[in-house]
Parts: sequence; C-alpha cells; structure tokens
Amino acid sequence: MAGTWDVQYRKGLWLPQAGWWLDAQARAEPSFVSHAHSDHIARHKEILCTPATARFLHARLPGRRIETLLPFGRAPRLRSPTTPTSRACCASSNSCSRSAC
Repeated sequence: MAGTWDVQYRKGLWLPQAGWWLDAQARAEPSFVSHAHSDHIARHKEILCTPATARFLHARLPGRRIETLLPFGRAPRLRSPTTPTSRACCASSNSCSRSAC
C-alpha cells in the first residue's frame, strides 16, 4: 500500500486502511497486542501477537480468543476488509511495522 496511512488514536491506534487496531485498551477486533502490560490488553476476540506475548497474555487475562502468533522476522498476509494484501512484521523490539522482514 503506497502513500500515507491514516492513524487515529482512540484508546489505542486504529488503522482504518488495514482494518486493525494496535494496542487497543478496550475490546476491539482485530487487534495487534505488542506486549501484555495492562494498558495494552483487553478482552479482544481476535489478536495478533508474538508467542511470548501470548504466554504473558494468557497469564494476565485468561480466556478464549482467536490468536494469530507471529514469530519475530515473519511477515504474513493480514486479513483486512479494505486491504487484502496488508503485511505486518514483528521486529526484535516487539513492535509491528509495515516494512518487509
């Protein structure tokens, strides 16, 4: 996707072009969870995170959810209603970027 992204802050970051939330503080679908601090998690129905973040999340906020585990350095295609070819990559800082890995 070329050009500038619309990034909106609403107790988390909303990326309308991708149809994804980043570190949403209230239930939002789907949501990327960068780490399991209390200000970055909620009872999301569907999340994308690293395997390590998933383990912390299970300990801090047990429950059932759809989890897509994204190991560092991998860039899978993300399901998006507006951009079916979006890709994300978790870097070693445990942050997510659009850049190719």
